[in-house]
Amino acid sequence: MKIEKAGFIAFPASNFEASLRFYRDLLELPLVKQGEDAFSRFARFDCGGFGIHVYEWTKSFNRAHTGLQFYVKDVDALYAELKAQGVQFNGEVRDEPWGGRVVTVRDPDGNLFDLLNAEYAEQFGA
Repeated sequence: MKIEKAGFIAFPASNFEASLRFYRDLLELPLVKQGEDAFSRFARFDCGGFGIHVYEWTKSFNRAHTGLQFYVKDVDALYAELKAQGVQFNGEVRDEPWGGRVVTVRDPDGNLFDLLNAEYAEQFGA
């Protein structure tokens, strides 16, 4: 199996404090980590073993990304393998300011999701 497990789903939040209250206080999801990185403020919640990552995004949000992240052992090797098989990507493998090494995959219908080096999961105990 090429994908180890679903990592998390990421949601942009135009009002970060309102989103924090929604997931933490209304849905009562356990807050695993909250902070700020080079990218934005963020909060990570546990949803029965699946991560929900909420990040502050006040700019226009116009990409059709599902927010779904899959952990993989070696994103560079898998990217090369899948690209050789004709899989379409939205750009190249990249290092994100929030710490992940990631590539965005385009499925046959144009849905976008990310393959993310599993090392990133260690920051959250996943």
